[in-house]
Amino acid sequence: MISKNSKFQKRRGEQVSGTLLGGFFVALFCGVALFLIANNIVLNQKRTELESKANDLKIQLEELQKAKANLEQGIGDAQTQEYQEKILREQGLYKKPGEEVVTILPSQDQAQEKNTKSGKVWWDPRTWF
Repeated sequence: MISKNSKFQKRRGEQVSGTLLGGFFVALFCGVALFLIANNIVLNQKRTELESKANDLKIQLEELQKAKANLEQGIGDAQTQEYQEKILREQGLYKKPGEEVVTILPSQDQAQEKNTKSGKVWWDPRTWF
């Protein structure tokens, strides 16, 4: 009878250790799988965020290219003689023979308002009253 019990105990010990080892590997596999799934979700969120930033930057690039084209066109227009003549005429620095330059001055009321506003300064007590 002793021999039967010892064989039974060895088999039972082997079954318990085999079950524990199998459980350990299943838990390890599930842990690795969960880690990879969580990592995949985080990477997917980052990818979506970066794609939206890339789209925003593409839109901004297109707007900047349009602005650059407008500025280049403005530079080209500013280099023409007609445009330069127009600017000089507006400033009163250019006139053709037979023309007269007319300068419109602000009214005296507006000039007095500017003088009264600029005449008072906070650090000079003589201008307070």
